[in-house]
Amino acid sequence: MALDYSILEEELKNQLADLKRDLHMRRVKWLQRKQYGLKTLLVQRKQIEDLKGKISDLEPTVSTLYSAHHTLKDEQMKGYLIYLLQLKDVYFREVETKKEILRQRQEQAKRVPPAHTSLTTELHIKDEC
Repeated sequence: MALDYSILEEELKNQLADLKRDLHMRRVKWLQRKQYGLKTLLVQRKQIEDLKGKISDLEPTVSTLYSAHHTLKDEQMKGYLIYLLQLKDVYFREVETKKEILRQRQEQAKRVPPAHTSLTTELHIKDEC
């Protein structure tokens, strides 16, 4: 009978150890998720503070642009912005054209065999004849 109790006691001790380990791992995982959440919040708060600083730096510039005494009027600003957008479109079209030309040159270079290869093949053909 004492042997049965010792086996049961050992089994209960093992189950208790497993439960303790399981609870510990759950707590570790919970703390890990909490720490990750706090780190994310900290990063977000830092980004918000940086953006607020940038906005406060830009506010005088924006207020100067829209002040009544400023030389640029809204229409002049719109015209300038349209000019910049058109310039950007022209630039992107030129870049795409240059990329296309480079791509065509690369394809052409792949299709044309090097000069020494063609001479070598001509020599082999003459040797065979």
